[in-house]
Amino acid sequence: MIFAQPVVYELDRINVTTLLMIGLKDTTAIGKDRAPGSVPQTLGNYPELARQARDRIRGADLITFDDLGHAPQIQDPARFIDALLTGLARMH
Repeated sequence: MIFAQPVVYELDRINVTTLLMIGLKDTTAIGKDRAPGSVPQTLGNYPELARQARDRIRGADLITFDDLGHAPQIQDPARFIDALLTGLARMH
């Protein structure tokens, strides 16, 4: 299903404390080049998908990196680790 639609609709099944971290400049969409018809244009809208994921996972927290892409942990490791530790501390 990942080739045809996002899996956001399944996220409400997650029942553990969740910290989501995303680079909003991410344009990665696995299988986008093989998706049927007009589907490719709907894939990879990570700012919107991140908000939907946060809203569907009960009690989830979302940290975004406005200027980073698919791998914020590699693009700016110090900032990523700081955000990770801050986010985890907030959750406990």
